[in-house]
Amino acid sequence: MSLGGWLLRMVVIPAWLGSSVTGVAGSLAEVGAVKTETPPVMDGRLDDAVWKRGGVVSGLRQYKPRAGKPMSERTEIRVLYDADFLYLGVRCYDREPGKIASRGMERDGGVLASDYVYFFFDTFYDRRNGYAFAVSPDEGRWDALISNAFHVNTNWDGIWDVRCSIDRQGWVAEVKIPFKTLGFREGETVWGFNVARSIARKGEAGRWVDPRPEVETQYAGNAGRLTGLTGMEQGVGVTFSPYLLGRSRYSKFGSDESEVDAGFDFRYRLTPSLTATLSYNTDFAETEVDQRQINFSRFPLFFPEKRAFFLEDSGIYRFSSEKDNLLIPYYSRRIGLNNRGERVPLIGAAKLSGRVGDYELGMTAAHLDSHGGLGNQSVFAGRVVRHLGQHSSLGAMVTVGDPNSEGDNYLGGLDYRFQTSTFRGDKTLMANVFALGTVTQPDGAGEFSGHAFGLGLNYPNDTFNFRLNAMEISDGFNPALGFVRRTGIRQYSSSWRYLKRCDDPTYLQWVSLVYANEIITDLDNELKTRSHSIYPLVLKLGSGDELSYGLTQTLDEIDAAFPIPGGSTIAMGRYDMLTHDVKCQLSDTRAVSGELGMQWGDFYGGDWKRAYANLWWSPHKRLAVGVNYEWNTFDMPDADIDSQLVSAWLVWRFSPRMRWSNLIQYDTLSDTMGVNSRFSWEFKPGKNVNIVLSQLYWDQRGSFQLLDSELVAKAQLQFRF
Repeated sequence: MSLGGWLLRMVVIPAWLGSSVTGVAGSLAEVGAVKTETPPVMDGRLDDAVWKRGGVVSGLRQYKPRAGKPMSERTEIRVLYDADFLYLGVRCYDREPGKIASRGMERDGGVLASDYVYFFFDTFYDRRNGYAFAVSPDEGRWDALISNAFHVNTNWDGIWDVRCSIDRQGWVAEVKIPFKTLGFREGETVWGFNVARSIARKGEAGRWVDPRPEVETQYAGNAGRLTGLTGMEQGVGVTFSPYLLGRSRYSKFGSDESEVDAGFDFRYRLTPSLTATLSYNTDFAETEVDQRQINFSRFPLFFPEKRAFFLEDSGIYRFSSEKDNLLIPYYSRRIGLNNRGERVPLIGAAKLSGRVGDYELGMTAAHLDSHGGLGNQSVFAGRVVRHLGQHSSLGAMVTVGDPNSEGDNYLGGLDYRFQTSTFRGDKTLMANVFALGTVTQPDGAGEFSGHAFGLGLNYPNDTFNFRLNAMEISDGFNPALGFVRRTGIRQYSSSWRYLKRCDDPTYLQWVSLVYANEIITDLDNELKTRSHSIYPLVLKLGSGDELSYGLTQTLDEIDAAFPIPGGSTIAMGRYDMLTHDVKCQLSDTRAVSGELGMQWGDFYGGDWKRAYANLWWSPHKRLAVGVNYEWNTFDMPDADIDSQLVSAWLVWRFSPRMRWSNLIQYDTLSDTMGVNSRFSWEFKPGKNVNIVLSQLYWDQRGSFQLLDSELVAKAQLQFRF
């Protein structure tokens, strides 16, 4: 069947499914929040008399490993509020408090690898969107924005506070969330609400409402109700965030320079769910550096966005084509970073993001300073999503501008998503279809255009899980503000998994079988790449460790010779390759966690071996040591290549709000070593100091010479009104 035929059927399938699926019934689980004139003291204890008045959530049931059974340890959550804050008092009983896992002592660190309690709030009670928060016993904090029920944007950082303690009965958390952090509809007295708890050493997790393994705690349509909310204050909705920065640079082959700079972000909440942001002299000095990668393929590498300004509302821009990073219509790293990952000065940027009725909106405009021989550049990205039914949506996307040329570039596209968590009664099903087009007008040249379209079906459930995808990308498709790995292709892929959970998870939690394939042709349907992967045995042990072995058979046709690092050139031709993969994923509950493995087999007419280890050691809640080591060796017809890449982290947590992290990266192909040292201190909620030292050294016969060095000190404050 042609891709066009698949596309036609996918448009019809969601409509047929929707006609047979009833809406999610509102949960009967309910708790009343109690208003107080006397706020509790934030000290990590629940001995204030006011806590005895709070509405109580209890009776959590497991969603793993024994779905529906009561949790082995009791949990009680009390809910209070006043005009300015929502308060949560948590008592997690534990008969073995000395075994409580506590490794999350920082913001967005190892919270979800520790014991933790997780809260979800659907503040507009629209059964789609909300906020998620999690806390660990050592005051680690994790938070996220939830959009359209299924997308979790962990890059959002709200302003809130927590105090915790461990005692003979287990552990306690007191959570304080300002209502200014949460958008909500004035006069709405009911919010969607759910709670989950994890006991890491037992591999046990449970939730208050709907303890099925097929759903997540943040699924708004499956949440309970938080009632009794009246008289909360959101303020006037203004947030002003100025920064002051000092920077000193040294270059062995350039000029030294120092500067003092300043800028600000100004946010105004136009409505409870729609925010406008203006940023002047935008700077990202505090952002973590990219982790090094060595590219042994003929396709571009993908590096994730790490800058908070672009990440905090990134969920709105998520498009249906974004699978395996093959095609991303809007890739925010194109703004403010060139093709080598180097900073490009941003004179200013503006954003509009949020919801208006049944619509989600995202608009970003930025003005870039001159760089690389180019003049000032202006770019724009816009996204509109219309909610349909319980979880489905129809969206549009537009991008304008090319930050790396004097020419023009335009992208436009539509996508439709169907989603339900009640397919066949209690299963989750997702489907999508999309179409994109680009027009490029190079400076002084003609005009050319391209297109991309595709579809997908996803059944992400516990026992049986599958995904089907098909996509076409034309030769002329060129999203200047996006990322595309390969053009001029038709791609078909699928993945299938069967998982069997054990009745007694003491020694073995589950066993699974996994199969995946990918077929890529050119636009004349001539086969270019084909791969089949099978993992006949994947085991999750009672300890939480995971073991797997897999085989991958790949057929790849090379139309043009390309070099790989180390001095070898892959010649034109068709290559049939078989590779093996063995991996061990260590449980996050261990003092040493992470993964290690080996791969070996054929590589474009030669032999390949790879060994890797990505491990973290946490001997103490304040200290974490990490190492990422990758060794590749190639026995090629024209060269023997030996490559080693090592990254090492040392993180010291002075407190949950103060940390010093150090990263050293070195590889034997470039013979360079990068050093990044970052001190971060949130001395008050929303007020931060960051000091960052970045250096690059050249390994000259065992003697490292400093090539570049930059020291940045940045203070950023946040004032809300």
